[in-house]
Amino acid sequence: MAKRTKGTPTDTNLHVLESAFRGGVEEIGPRMEVTAVPHLRRCVDAGLLEATPRGTARLTDAGRQAIEAYLVRFPARRQAVSS
Repeated sequence: MAKRTKGTPTDTNLHVLESAFRGGVEEIGPRMEVTAVPHLRRCVDAGLLEATPRGTARLTDAGRQAIEAYLVRFPARRQAVSS
C-alpha cells in the first residue's frame, strides 16, 4: 500500500473526525483525547477542519463532504450513529 502524502487524510483520520462531530456537534474544543490530536491535525492540514477565533475547530464544507463520503464507504458507521 502506498504511503499517503502529508495532508491526505486516512480512513482512521476520517473515523476520528466523524466521531468528534457525531450528533450534530458544530465545533470541538481544545480539550480532546491525546490520541485524537494527530488525526485531527492531519484533517486540518487537508482543509477539513478550520480554527475559530474562540480556540475551537469547526468543519469546513470539504470536511462535511469527506465525512459523508466516509459514511457511504462504511455504512455500518452511519447505522451506529443512528442507533
